[in-house]
Amino acid sequence: MTAFHQHEFTHRDLHPDSPPSSPRAGSSTFPGSFSDPIPIDPALLSPKRRRDPASDPDMFTPTKRMRFLGVGLANTSSGGFLVSKTKASALQISKVSAPVFERIPDEIEAPDWSILDQQNSLENLPRSALEEHCKNLQLQLCRSKQLDVAREAISVGQNAQLIVQNMTMNQLQKALHEKEKGKKSDRTLMFPGGKGRHLTADEVIAQKLAMEEAKQKEEVEKAAKKTRKEVKKAEKAEIEERWKKMLAVHAAAVEAWEVQRARLREAGTRAKDLPKKPRRPLKPKPKPADDVSDDDDNESGSDEEE
Repeated sequence: MTAFHQHEFTHRDLHPDSPPSSPRAGSSTFPGSFSDPIPIDPALLSPKRRRDPASDPDMFTPTKRMRFLGVGLANTSSGGFLVSKTKASALQISKVSAPVFERIPDEIEAPDWSILDQQNSLENLPRSALEEHCKNLQLQLCRSKQLDVAREAISVGQNAQLIVQNMTMNQLQKALHEKEKGKKSDRTLMFPGGKGRHLTADEVIAQKLAMEEAKQKEEVEKAAKKTRKEVKKAEKAEIEERWKKMLAVHAAAVEAWEVQRARLREAGTRAKDLPKKPRRPLKPKPKPADDVSDDDDNESGSDEEE
């Protein structure tokens, strides 16, 4: 259920036959034609996008099950909102059917397992009795298979109902969260006690001035935050450029060291007398800024050393 609960539907999942939004230029002269995929070195891919060579691409995984489920729900009028990112309405949620509790149909007879207790007395039975016993065993196995198929179908239906109910609960949770959070507004003046007030009263004027000062302070803080973010972005770009130059200098030093080391080895220099390999420089870090919020860090992302 973890794979079903954490799956996020994308446009590609719900519309697998639709082409990408931005077509690649191909060798054909027809506008928007697709070209063969550019070969990419697997070592350059991120760990999440690398595929185990021993894995089976045709394996029916939980992710593929969720994609099939998403396509099926998106094509229905009553379940399309479950895979949509828009806020669900009460009318849409009311269309979700109530859970159905099923049981084994009476037409499917339960197998008679007491026939297994007759194994000890089979040695003295004649051929006709043994043939009849084999036919009876075959009949009981057929009943057992029918019972197993029915239970499997009921289990699949119950699991599907649990997934749909869980998706409905997620939509309800989103709607409830938006309802509880509400929209921030500073346009309403609440008078204590619910009694009327003159808008020219000193209390109302003071409260209005306090609201305007708070709004101006918020705008100043917002502008300062934007300035700090721009400064941090420029500093990050400058560090990246300087880091690239440092790596280029280090690569040139390593190449010169390898040439010198090979020449000295050919001249008979001992290994302990060879020059040491140039140390890889450390990546410069930006100046610590305590006044920058975590949101700025999340938006700008984190750098990984090469």
